[in-house]
Amino acid sequence: MENTKFIKVVCPACGQQVKAIVRDDRIKGYCTTARQYVNYLVETKMEKKDYRQDPEYRAKLRAATKKMWQDPEYRDKQRAALKRKGIKTKF
Repeated sequence: MENTKFIKVVCPACGQQVKAIVRDDRIKGYCTTARQYVNYLVETKMEKKDYRQDPEYRAKLRAATKKMWQDPEYRDKQRAALKRKGIKTKF
């Protein structure tokens, strides 16, 4: 009998994790959410990437936030909103 192992892959239809078997250079499983089979080659395996792990996205977000907080009008608006809530600010 072949050596089979179970792995978790991402369903291309719904994006949920699916338990699948690797056999004969193919990944085979069934997604109950999308009600369809997951079946593709090992080389083309899809991988779910978290947006927080993407360095490009994080750099863009960091730059946009920095630019926003450098605007004096935005800072004054945020300071006033926090003051109304009774929160002391240091900026």
